[in-house]
Amino acid sequence: MDEHPYKGIWVYGDLRNERLFGLSLNVVAKARELAQALSGKTTVVLLSGPSSGKPTSSPGLSAHQAAELALAHGADFVYLLESEQLISPRADIYGAALAQAVGTKNPSLVLFALTEFSRELAARTSRICNAGLISECVDLRAEGTKVLATCPAWGGDVLAEITFADGSRVGFATLRAQAFQALEARGAPGSIERIPMNNIQASERLQLVSSSPERPESVKLEDAATVVVGGAGVGSAEGFE
Repeated sequence: MDEHPYKGIWVYGDLRNERLFGLSLNVVAKARELAQALSGKTTVVLLSGPSSGKPTSSPGLSAHQAAELALAHGADFVYLLESEQLISPRADIYGAALAQAVGTKNPSLVLFALTEFSRELAARTSRICNAGLISECVDLRAEGTKVLATCPAWGGDVLAEITFADGSRVGFATLRAQAFQALEARGAPGSIERIPMNNIQASERLQLVSSSPERPESVKLEDAATVVVGGAGVGSAEGFE
């Protein structure tokens, strides 16, 4: 990637619900750190229906709400990709739209908070762009004009450092968002650009049958502030006391 001019870092903003968008904001903090090291800008990319203000899917965030949150948490720009085809989250259609925008705007790096949906979305988009994808990063850092990713391997026994091949036009990466903390810092210039997406090339052989919100749970393990673990030596549940 070091042979090409630096054109900034994108973060995919997940609008499906507030918790998932919060993970995206965690990734924005890392993207901002990298962009500053590389003298670039950070952009959050949102995919939504036309400018109606309605969320992509209940109980999701509206694009307007998400854009303001992104700008308040370090994004310098927000690109709002709009189309009737983007009202319901589908990795195949989102991937085609995102790849189309990448081809037009030419970012250097596109980041995703690691979820089941974004894992598929990142894979589809990188394949369409014929670009490299580094999965499940626990850290990213700039070294000169290169971006190096730290990723667990061999069941977590080894931490591998991975980068993109020289000459890569754009790279993609999924990040374990819990490794980062969202920050409160206004992006500069803090602007929003609406981009109508026309003629998104979606597969005619795929059809959305149904979708529904995830059932709420009292506490999600990945969202807990403190996690207590114990081995066989604890003996029983009482041992945790």
